[in-house]
Amino acid sequence: MTNTPSSGIPANVQALLDDETFRNRVAQAHSRAVLQRLAVPAEQWPRYDTELTDKLHHTAHYLLWHGLQLKDDATTAASGDRLLKDGAEILEYLYGQAPAPRGDALHQCLNAALGYYIAGYYARAFVLMQQLEISDALPQELAVLRQLLIKDLAGLRQTVDTFLLDPAHSDEAMVAALRDGVMTEEGVLSHVLHTSLNYAFSVFLEYPRTGRRVLLEQALNILDHGIATAQKTHFADWWWLLTCTRYIFREYDTHCLWTQLNPLNDDDPQGSIVAPYIRGCYRRRVPIIELWRSQTMAVPFVNDPDRQSYCLSMPTSAGKTRVAEVAILRFLLDTQHNPDAKCLYIAPYRSLAVELEQSLQQSFLPLGVRVSELYGGFELSATERLLLERTRVMIATPEKIDALLRYSEELAAQIRLVILDEGHMVSLSDRGLRYELFVHRLVRRFADQGVRYLLLSAVLPNPGDFAQWIAERAENVIQTTWRPSRQLVGELIWDGERARIEYREANHEPLGHPCFVPRFITPTIDRTVLRTLRRRRRFPDTFREVVATAAVTFALQGTTMVFCGLKRSIEPMADEVLRALAAHFVGDESMAMPALPTQHAHIIERCLRKAEEFVGADHPVIRYLQAGIVVHHGDIPKPLRVELETVVRAGCVRLIIASTTLAQGVNFPIQTVLVYGLSHGLEQISPPTFWNICGRAGRGLMENEGQILFAVDRVKADVTLNADTRRLLNPQQIAERTAYKRNSQIQAEQERRNDLIQGYRSYRIRSAIWSLLEELATQWNSAYGSVQTANLCDRLAEHDLTWVTDETRPKIERLLLWLDTELLALSQEADLDVVSPDSIQDIMRNSLALIQMADADQSAAWQTFLHQAVLARLQHIFRQTPDAEQRHRFYRLGLPLSDCQRIEQQQGTIIALFQQASVFETWSITERCAYLIQLADVVLTLDELQPNDASVDAGRSAILNAWLQGFNPSEIAALPEIQHTTTSAARIATYIDDVFGYKLPWGLNALTVYATHRIAETGDELPSVVQSFADLVKYGVYSIVASTLLAFGLESRPLALLLASAYDAPTHDPGNILLWFLGLDEGALRELGLTRTQVARVRTTQLEAGSLQSPQQRDRQVLTLSVSLPRRMAIPQPGDVLRFRRNAGQAMFSLQTLRGGSLGDFRLSDDMLGMNTRDVITCTVESSERVDGITHRLRVAIEAEE
Repeated sequence: MTNTPSSGIPANVQALLDDETFRNRVAQAHSRAVLQRLAVPAEQWPRYDTELTDKLHHTAHYLLWHGLQLKDDATTAASGDRLLKDGAEILEYLYGQAPAPRGDALHQCLNAALGYYIAGYYARAFVLMQQLEISDALPQELAVLRQLLIKDLAGLRQTVDTFLLDPAHSDEAMVAALRDGVMTEEGVLSHVLHTSLNYAFSVFLEYPRTGRRVLLEQALNILDHGIATAQKTHFADWWWLLTCTRYIFREYDTHCLWTQLNPLNDDDPQGSIVAPYIRGCYRRRVPIIELWRSQTMAVPFVNDPDRQSYCLSMPTSAGKTRVAEVAILRFLLDTQHNPDAKCLYIAPYRSLAVELEQSLQQSFLPLGVRVSELYGGFELSATERLLLERTRVMIATPEKIDALLRYSEELAAQIRLVILDEGHMVSLSDRGLRYELFVHRLVRRFADQGVRYLLLSAVLPNPGDFAQWIAERAENVIQTTWRPSRQLVGELIWDGERARIEYREANHEPLGHPCFVPRFITPTIDRTVLRTLRRRRRFPDTFREVVATAAVTFALQGTTMVFCGLKRSIEPMADEVLRALAAHFVGDESMAMPALPTQHAHIIERCLRKAEEFVGADHPVIRYLQAGIVVHHGDIPKPLRVELETVVRAGCVRLIIASTTLAQGVNFPIQTVLVYGLSHGLEQISPPTFWNICGRAGRGLMENEGQILFAVDRVKADVTLNADTRRLLNPQQIAERTAYKRNSQIQAEQERRNDLIQGYRSYRIRSAIWSLLEELATQWNSAYGSVQTANLCDRLAEHDLTWVTDETRPKIERLLLWLDTELLALSQEADLDVVSPDSIQDIMRNSLALIQMADADQSAAWQTFLHQAVLARLQHIFRQTPDAEQRHRFYRLGLPLSDCQRIEQQQGTIIALFQQASVFETWSITERCAYLIQLADVVLTLDELQPNDASVDAGRSAILNAWLQGFNPSEIAALPEIQHTTTSAARIATYIDDVFGYKLPWGLNALTVYATHRIAETGDELPSVVQSFADLVKYGVYSIVASTLLAFGLESRPLALLLASAYDAPTHDPGNILLWFLGLDEGALRELGLTRTQVARVRTTQLEAGSLQSPQQRDRQVLTLSVSLPRRMAIPQPGDVLRFRRNAGQAMFSLQTLRGGSLGDFRLSDDMLGMNTRDVITCTVESSERVDGITHRLRVAIEAEE
């Protein structure tokens, strides 16, 4: 509840907000609403004020009323938003939990939704109206408001048209009813006001579609007349509805896309970018027609005339991606005359990249702007180069972008916008250190290229540091704490007898009133349940069983995620959930979550097929999915994880059990997060990781309130003393010592939970380089009793780490390995031939480490240490590679120095092996596979590319041979020659992902780059086919044509190989393959023996790949009509919107005004009907010419559907 004094709020209202009694009542209402949502019996509630609803009902309306008054003045509008939000929130607490509200409760829910919308909480209004199970038909005047709030614009148009076209509602009918005494004057007035509301909606609805603000003004004018009439005739209910509608229209106008993006139109004179983008948003399944408050405050920064770079920090679900879209829109406007300019959208995880590609394609393909996602590791194939050349917006991981920077200077020179998603990824780990140095290199590389940066994060409490890093201005921060939904934090506590829930915080503030469920879970001894579970003891009886039972209970109410810090805990938890489901659905043979809507069936079926291919039909993942549960962890093969993420994102399941892998930037709706374990491997979860996961509770447009519940075990049955200790103690001492140990653990865990919760505000993202220096200093201090950085750096220059403890040395070795690799890249990109203190200061200038050190104690000493350490490591690098040409060759490989040196030692063998490939296309399938296996044997001797699973790698040749021929992991696992290695499809799939999907393509690409450079020195060149070897391995095919088709988006490897068999051109250039593929018609596909399903797959891929050739164009047709106007009907003017409505069962269309007046019937051409499939087609008047007294000639334009 907002209680901060604000300018413009009347003193009496502010006094109410500050009143402790009032605030306590609101807290009680919130607490009660939570318990009502959980269906907790009233006898288990805390003590609430018995007159709570009566006391708060009028107060809520009092706040709504004053909020509306403040909205009329721009200087107090923000205060009005706060009052409206507070009033709406109270009404939601009081009335929003009833599953099917009736009468006054339903009206109050609608009032709450109206208040939310006018206050800018569009998502809350949407959810409140969408979730209501309305048992009785709403009055039409309320139904239209509900349809607007839930963005059902098509349904709203139909509702309004039905009313306006009904002859019983015509003016003539009203006159006759009044004359004949059928209606009273009061009834007629009510009808007039009802008609005014519908007519206003009819006109207003064309504003979001067209952006013509005159339509809004007309709608507001209609409402003003209705409000004045209602006030004059004392129709209070109509006055309130019309007034609220007017405020909604005004709120929409202020924050709609047409208004917010209007400043961008100055640079779009042809209307080819901004308007099509807005129309595309309008045509989405749930139309996007306005920006949230968090987004509108960011737009002026994005449209900054100097195009400065910014760091964007806003909570999960606050709309960061939409802000990024506006930045891309700004980029497209700025580069209209430079079609080769690129935007890089860097996503640290494949799952996030896939999601972003789908979202951005929806937004930008209607503009003819190609969006592509490149996945994989450190390689860049010929097909990927083609995609890059023909793509304006490229989504990729840092590794893929790094490859671009090293291998393709001409493409790198085209970059103008860089978006860094999940920009907080800096950490003391291999990837965190590499990411920090990669971003530092990126900023330096493009310093003189006019590149703009936008760094996004939901968990970045110190954005100023990052703004200084990417923009050299600490104030270049776009930051807000605004969220579209509320978040509750509490604990699920198991004491051995029952599980209770205690809620503690809401939106990072104390709840203000006790909110608990004393007996949320009570173990049962019901014989039927125990017989079903085949056990004698009660259920649940253990902590894990309690968490599983709670998960099932919450999942039946809304999407729930059980977060397990340890991946080894996930499948045991899933098995426990299956038992909890069996206990809950005793007698139901399915023992699964209730089925969700059937439109999701194909997504589940696709995922099950993928699971059978990658992990085998008997894998637990399939059993869980069939029960309505998704499990997600790092041991699940990545292609299957992507499919599981699609299932979650589409809302196909209600229960997810996952580690951090599912929470890394993926946008999915969660109502409840149950936290089961606070450790991730050997380390504790950090506050940013925790909030990045749990911040997803309460997703905008899905829930108005999410909850985060820590699972707390007060029993600690596993706490025991070791045998030696027990022998020395008597029973009482054992009990006391065990109790002390148990209580100590409980206290430590409580402190850890508090640290995570408070860390939301206090935690700081630290430079990985600085953290590494701190670790080195700590190790040196432990060895020698003091830190002498000069001596330490002398040892670093010699790579002498004997002073580091044996336990820590492997980690330090690994971090220095990647530090050296990135420093080599940094030195090459800076054209550094000689290392000196001055050159080190130059290349490290404005690094994140130096920025943060500037505010530290002993900042000068730390900065000196940084420069000394970097100098020492570069001296080590230059000592290892004294030749400048050699350093440049190694830089392009992107591998650690030791592996680069090994490649150099084998250069003769490598070049000779590549030269054999000049006749690769003439070889048989067996010969091709054998050759690629031989290459793999060379590549996988490199240290960095060693497979993670050495035992499966023993069968590498057989696995790679089958993989290249299109076998999936399950089929490979069944091959006789694999049986001695493993029979686990899941292990094979994970191996394929690790080796064939990442390491082997990287190594093949490195060898190709190296050999190409070396052989060019002799005036010779490698066969062009070697450029495709990385793709053959990554996609798992033996045909270059097939790998190219897969890169273009064809999803079936066997289908790609079948199509490739029909390609007979002499060249395998990706551009030529694309032209051939797009030219395959349905007849040609049938001749190849493709099934109907396969043909459909190919046609879909052709449609998507076709955007590489030419942008999509919107059709537009103009026709001239002669119309006869009835008396008293206004003459249509240029800009007016008219509608063709298909006459039932006829090919004729009736042309109507927005008020329902008919202008005649017309037959539309086949071309016109081909452009539009709807029964109602909108057109715009371009000119109006009078022919005679009643006849006019209208020229109208119809645009195709998008």
